[in-house]
Amino acid sequence: MLKRILIGLGILVVVLIAGVVALPFLIPAETIKTQVASAVERATGRTLTISGDVAPSVFPSLGVEAGGITLSNAEGASDPDMIAAEQITAKLALMPLLTGEVKVEGFRLVKPVIHLEVAEDGTPNWMFGKPGGEGGTAGRQAPAGEGRGDASEGAGQLPRNISLENVEIVDGLVTFTDRRTGERREASEINLAVSLPAIDQPLTAKGGLRLDGEQADIDVTLDTLASAQAGERTRIEARLASQLATIAFAGTVQPGGPLPAVDGTFELKVPSTDALAEWTGQSLPDDAAPLESIDVTGRLRADADGVDTEVKGAAGWNGRQMTVDVTARGEGDPRSGAPVALDAKVTSDLLSASYAGTVAMTDALPLLDGTYSLGVPAPADLGTWLGQPVSPTLAALSGISFQGRVKRTDAALEATSEGALTWRGEPFAITLTANAAGDPMAGVPIAIDAAVASPKVTTTFKGTGTAGNAPAVKGRLTVDSPSVRDLLAWLEIPVETPQGTLGALALQTGVDATPARVALEALTLNLDEASVTGDIRAAGLNGRPDVKGTLALANLNVDAFAGAAGGGDAPAQAKPAEDGWSDAPIDLSALSLADADLKLTAANVRAGGLKLDKAASRLLLKDGTLRLDLSDLGLYGGTGGGRITLAAGGAAPQLASALKLAGVQLGPLLKDAADFTRLEGTGNVEMDVTTAGGSVKQMVSALGGKGAIDVRDGAIVGINLAAMVRNAANAFLDSSARETQKTDFAALTATYTIAKGIVTNNDLALVGPLLRVTGAGTVDLPARTVDYRIEPKAVASLQGQGGQGDLKGIVVPVVVSGPWSNLSYRPDLTGAITGALRDPQALQQGLEGLKGGGTDAIRSLLGGGGTSEGGTTEGTKSPLGGVLDKVLGGSQTQQAPAQESPSGTTTTQEEPAPSSSPPSPKDLLRGLLNR
Repeated sequence: MLKRILIGLGILVVVLIAGVVALPFLIPAETIKTQVASAVERATGRTLTISGDVAPSVFPSLGVEAGGITLSNAEGASDPDMIAAEQITAKLALMPLLTGEVKVEGFRLVKPVIHLEVAEDGTPNWMFGKPGGEGGTAGRQAPAGEGRGDASEGAGQLPRNISLENVEIVDGLVTFTDRRTGERREASEINLAVSLPAIDQPLTAKGGLRLDGEQADIDVTLDTLASAQAGERTRIEARLASQLATIAFAGTVQPGGPLPAVDGTFELKVPSTDALAEWTGQSLPDDAAPLESIDVTGRLRADADGVDTEVKGAAGWNGRQMTVDVTARGEGDPRSGAPVALDAKVTSDLLSASYAGTVAMTDALPLLDGTYSLGVPAPADLGTWLGQPVSPTLAALSGISFQGRVKRTDAALEATSEGALTWRGEPFAITLTANAAGDPMAGVPIAIDAAVASPKVTTTFKGTGTAGNAPAVKGRLTVDSPSVRDLLAWLEIPVETPQGTLGALALQTGVDATPARVALEALTLNLDEASVTGDIRAAGLNGRPDVKGTLALANLNVDAFAGAAGGGDAPAQAKPAEDGWSDAPIDLSALSLADADLKLTAANVRAGGLKLDKAASRLLLKDGTLRLDLSDLGLYGGTGGGRITLAAGGAAPQLASALKLAGVQLGPLLKDAADFTRLEGTGNVEMDVTTAGGSVKQMVSALGGKGAIDVRDGAIVGINLAAMVRNAANAFLDSSARETQKTDFAALTATYTIAKGIVTNNDLALVGPLLRVTGAGTVDLPARTVDYRIEPKAVASLQGQGGQGDLKGIVVPVVVSGPWSNLSYRPDLTGAITGALRDPQALQQGLEGLKGGGTDAIRSLLGGGGTSEGGTTEGTKSPLGGVLDKVLGGSQTQQAPAQESPSGTTTTQEEPAPSSSPPSPKDLLRGLLNR
């Protein structure tokens, strides 16, 4: 297009010069105007008007000066005149004309206004021709093949014997309008000097203009115009410089084909891309929005045979300078998919990246075959530079370094990568291999083999991945860590478990995942001595997750991981419960986030101090309700089952629990559960309770239900009632003997009900040799108090199970009452005496039956002991109270002995202040057992 514009303007200049100087002295001025206008119209098909005077000259040069000149525009153009000039001055050398040579010694065009325009059909208004008739082309675009601009036909070209010297344009104005796109540009204040000594000699043009309001300097040298007209390779040196941009090229250009062939060096400087974009009315693409400046030099060779380009320089990007070094070489047209050998490097203080290999452009992703590298010393700084938020994870990352190879063809993808990075001060080594037998973006699976290794943890994945519209991953995942404790400490996650736990971890599982679902298949997890195996599937990840699966647990010690009491060799000491239940709101909203159906089995599990030999359960979570069904429980020689339900819906959270145990050895169970060692036997336990409330305090106050306990063939450890009958004094006074003694019983039964948090029992019964015990009372859970009456009865029978439960005997009731933190025991002597008076025969029968020390036994039971030499009573506590302490697990610290104050009143020493920590279930059980 540039060639056509130059040729068209050159023709116009020659025609104007020749016309205005032809026969100036033989024809009057008006005749000259008419003849010149006619000649121009015959040559261009346009109307030339000369409204000013015409002043010819003949010596020393043949010339003419004319004013007020206009040349009409093409038909349908926006402006009526294509060219208007205030004044034209032309001078021709006289002698060369005699030989047919046109030598322009001077041409001055003052204040020209030139309107260039492209019509909707693509026809430019600078295409001149005769106005109709044979060969007419005015006002239309020449069809392809007509040879418009074809040098071989000689049409529209400057004569070869022309010479232009001292050609000037003064204060000109040129507009360009493309009616196809609506684009309009304007160049004003054009001051240009052109020199063409001969058509086969260099053409030079120097000057300046104001383009769309921005001043620019122009310096162009074309060597030569003849070769350009002939369509040959022509050397050109051009420079356009302004405050917004500097563009320079020095090399050869050859018209022809879709694009001209180019071979030369270039320079491009843009101090501010924003200012340049605003000046041009164009905006940068979103991907290039952070680009601020450009300063590059290079070499460009591009033709039908291929491309060979080198670019070096710098670019300002988001406030930082980046150096660029690119070399591209290839055969054929890259736009048609011909491969290009590319060697590109981009470097800054935050990033270094390189690629060396071939690139072939396609309609989709480019085809690649080469090596690459990437280095990011400080990813957090890079993220800030790119305007991205910096998370703590990113801030802890440093020293990213990757290198690898990628080969992508129409039929396959092969990629390998090796790298390293540092996260939280820990080095990681990363390897990745990816292969696909086709286009991954079309959904062809990619075979992936990846590994991330560090001293703290190693993760591997081997399988397939799918990109495109349906991304997915499927394969085998492993995670190994020599010490989970060290791993958690490195991640700054608090660890409260005892030393010796959270050691080596080994996880292996199959993974089948999409954005909407994930499945862990054939999962195996080993941590310390514990293991977990099974399958888990989660669907609906893009909405409400639904988790299903089957898991088997073995050798799991929850207490060890949680640091619970009872997890070590020495049991933890019981702590006094706090004064009240917590009234902090219970938040069960997490139960409404997902649904679940999990089948769980366990073997050799320890939790809460309890040991489970085996267990089978099913966990159901649906619409905010969690239900745990327990079946096939095997614990402490017995079996059991039950159900626990926790619902988040309704006005307040709801809890329901039903549990049955049969044939359980209570000795080990109570020792593990509450550190209670005074009771042995085989028992059956039933419990069915419900409650609701927004806090623990409300739930305890609303607790209701019932339960029962039945213990057979048991024993009370620490006391031997039969030995007491034979030698009561020694039995009570010899504490070392009591520690190894025990009283067998045949049966211990009781049922209870719970209403509004108050546990009521009315039928406690213990049957054993020489002893019958009944009891009744309440445990107020909300108030954390006990009010219970125990009636131990000494009977004259060694029968246990199968013996008569209503044998006559001596009854000394004991009342247990007070807060859990400070229980008191007191014998109800009034009740004992009242009962004896109501049935004196029973008292006599009991005394007669206790032979061989019976009187001493009764005296001892009622608090009578020997007397010291001073006549004072030895001890102040009833031996019966000691018996109860043994039965209930009490200790001498439950209540300090009464002391006489200076005023003579009896006082009791205060207990230590209760702990402020909330009670655990084990604490509650210990409290009920007075532990």
